[in-house]
Amino acid sequence: MTPHALLDALEARLVTAPPPGVSWAYAAGFFARHRGQLLLHLRAALRPPVASEERIITLNMGLGRDSLAMLALLIEGQLVAEGRALRPADVDAVVFSDPGFEWAHTYALLPRVRRMCALHGLRLIVLQKPDPAVAEVYLRQLPLPGDPARAEAIAARPWREEEAAITIEERAEGGWYHLRPGILEDYQSRQTIAARGSKDCTVNHKIEPIRKLINDLALARFGVGNRAWGALVRAGQRRPHLSLVGIAADELPRLHLGHPQEGGDGPWFVTEAYPLVELGVSKADEDTILIRHGLSHARKSGCAMCPFQPVGWYWALRETDPEGWAAVVAYERVALARNPRMFIVGQAPIGEAVAAWRAKHPRATVEEVLGKTYARCGVG
Repeated sequence: MTPHALLDALEARLVTAPPPGVSWAYAAGFFARHRGQLLLHLRAALRPPVASEERIITLNMGLGRDSLAMLALLIEGQLVAEGRALRPADVDAVVFSDPGFEWAHTYALLPRVRRMCALHGLRLIVLQKPDPAVAEVYLRQLPLPGDPARAEAIAARPWREEEAAITIEERAEGGWYHLRPGILEDYQSRQTIAARGSKDCTVNHKIEPIRKLINDLALARFGVGNRAWGALVRAGQRRPHLSLVGIAADELPRLHLGHPQEGGDGPWFVTEAYPLVELGVSKADEDTILIRHGLSHARKSGCAMCPFQPVGWYWALRETDPEGWAAVVAYERVALARNPRMFIVGQAPIGEAVAAWRAKHPRATVEEVLGKTYARCGVG
């Protein structure tokens, strides 16, 4: 039985027939308030025994408040994943997969994270995008979407040519772990935009590069790559590698158990843990944690063309980063040339949408706008 199914059965049983002295309303409220924690506790309890507990553990660093809170708790020795307390020595790498078009305030935190990791013996790996000049030539040579020759041309990826004795850090710096160029250029080459209904932006530019890194980390430590490790997991000999994902306890819709052992459709070699949910750390709780490390100024991270960000954030981009704003306008223009209804937000071009928003909010400041969060996509 999967953790979800078991929790649903327990909830149904205790709400319809609560213990003596407990009302059904209290039981229902208890499950509603603690569903995420209960789910992850059940998940840990249902794990099958294996021959060895050793595996790769990465902390997925997005440079936003959630992942920074995870890093702070790890440094303090208070982070918990799958019911187990973690210390810095337990984590193989803190990993930031750069999509190539984050907000400036996100990139500005990277030097601070480097210092924190260095001070506490953590290996920080930044998965950079390939050289823009190399990517530009590559994209220029691609056949247009719909051309049968495009798939073969995409697979060329000159920045992923094998080199002898190359290190993980060198691969990370050269863009080797990314299968796609920068996120903005990637969508422009496909004449489309990132959409709320699709998770391909997070999968292609965050999750998949990290999983490719995990393959190299496992080869270096165990001599076994992802495919063979997945077979060992299926055979009950190993645990899947673990990625620590920053999702706050009050963001349960984002929590996703995707491993096949839990009824999911993800790969066998890796699974995700959600330490902040296990610990019951909400968005409001994060501020106290971040203050202890001088990070209370950290804002929500995200790409500057994220389809989930409100129009006000695009206005803030226009005011603070004219070059980035021009890139977003061009990105939408390319998509509209292919589909005249493919707007970034609403039913009007982004320039008109921002002008209309500003007319309704003439006194709003950049600090006020960027100081507020917004709902994120469902992939951690």
